[in-house]
Amino acid sequence: MIPKHKQIEAGKEAEEVKAEQVNETRTDKPKKQGGNIDKEKLKQAIADGHTLADSAKLAGSKAKTAGALASVAKNTIARDQELAQDIKQALEEKRIMVLGAITKEKVRKASAPQLVVMTGILTDKIQLVSGLPTERIKGDIKFNEMKPEEVKQFLIDKLLSGGK
Repeated sequence: MIPKHKQIEAGKEAEEVKAEQVNETRTDKPKKQGGNIDKEKLKQAIADGHTLADSAKLAGSKAKTAGALASVAKNTIARDQELAQDIKQALEEKRIMVLGAITKEKVRKASAPQLVVMTGILTDKIQLVSGLPTERIKGDIKFNEMKPEEVKQFLIDKLLSGGK
């Protein structure tokens, strides 16, 4: 028969071993996926027009869903103001390139649907930059009573006059 004090010591040792095993199991849990990503690749992907989710994936995130990937990108940008500023600058450079490619000749050759889209986008942006709200404006222009060439000319005139 084992003396009582030896049984108590053996019980304590067994509890310690069990506690160590539990702690090892806890530390062996997989880390949250999505973690460290390449910020330069993230910036470039966003500047190239990729979605936030695709940008995070291209930057090395291991997150699985589009929502998780987008969150990784958003959180990375939110935590790094310098990165946010670099992304804004890269997007501004792209915007200037695109605006520089829009010539009067290209506007004249554009189809009526393209002109409608351009006019709407540019009008909204002008209003936003001017501090004005973007809203629907009621008018008496009856495009359905106009010939396609008249609609096209009307839109070209509006676009070239800055929407005035």
